[in-house]
Amino acid sequence: MGYTIYSQQPTLPLLRLFRSIYNQTIAKRTGGQFIVCLDFYKAIINNMTAFIGEYDGHLIEIMLVIHDNEKAWCHKIVRPETELNSEIKYYVGSTLQWEVILHFQKKGYELFDFGGLVLNPSHKFYNFSKYKISFGGELADIFCYFGGISPMGNFIDKLRNKTQHFIHRKINQFRPPQTKSPQTK
Repeated sequence: MGYTIYSQQPTLPLLRLFRSIYNQTIAKRTGGQFIVCLDFYKAIINNMTAFIGEYDGHLIEIMLVIHDNEKAWCHKIVRPETELNSEIKYYVGSTLQWEVILHFQKKGYELFDFGGLVLNPSHKFYNFSKYKISFGGELADIFCYFGGISPMGNFIDKLRNKTQHFIHRKINQFRPPQTKSPQTK
């Protein structure tokens, strides 16, 4: 049967499934924040698209992307526990991310924001940052709907703006040669 990747407007049942998988993952970590209420998602549902990757009927990944008319931001990705081998999960996840970029590129979007980067090579998520950068593009200003929605969101935006210059310098240390593509992070 193989893999399937599709997109849809998020529905309340899909958001509940997303929250359940996300909270199960966060429960295994320290320092994560649970999604308790879906009000934030309901408020921006018209500016969100869910991308879903499956393999032989097994859910592999759900990515929620927040977007306006020119920028798309990967808000969160969840991957439920599954017995499938990591190679299949990696392939489906990578293909899903590429399909998301193509989806928004075809709609004329000029920026796809993968989300944060880890610049410390000893950090466990450093390889994810290298993967994000491997798509090419340029480091771009952070696109975030949190700003203006809450005092914490405004604080995060200010903090991100202060660190942007530092990140620009650091990112050039391991950026691959540039190719013409939509801007990624």
